[in-house]
Amino acid sequence: MLKPVETGFFVIGSAKMFADVLIVLFVLCALMVIWALLKVGQLKQTIFVIKSKLEASEILHNDFKSAIYEDVEKIKAQLGDSESKLLESDQVTRQLEHRIKSLKIELEQLRQDIIILNEQQPEDKLYSRALKLVKLGASVDEIISECEIPKAEAEMLVSVHKSNTDG
Repeated sequence: MLKPVETGFFVIGSAKMFADVLIVLFVLCALMVIWALLKVGQLKQTIFVIKSKLEASEILHNDFKSAIYEDVEKIKAQLGDSESKLLESDQVTRQLEHRIKSLKIELEQLRQDIIILNEQQPEDKLYSRALKLVKLGASVDEIISECEIPKAEAEMLVSVHKSNTDG
């Protein structure tokens, strides 16, 4: 007759069953690591794309800026003393300055997006938040709804915390 194995959390009918549970947990952990590595790769690719767009925007901004100033100088040279032509020159200048301002705003937004992407590590934040909730005595359902993590992981966090505080 096989002797039941006591794991601390529950009793498993046999050592084989215990080994099977450990294998499943190992496979799940391996899958989580693979998934995390894929997400990191995706984030790196997204950051690369955003950086490329930012560089292209900076080049475009500089080209626009140079073109604008060249246009303004040409217009000033052509207009001379004529008031009507001077008004036309002022209007063109305002439009070009508006374009520069719009490009600066877009450039700043792209910079902010890069900063945000560099600072975000959503998986780490979710698990840190979940651990804080466990320490505050939150239930498994509360942790699942707040952190959007699987039930098994929430239950594991709660039981590990309980065993650490009991032991």
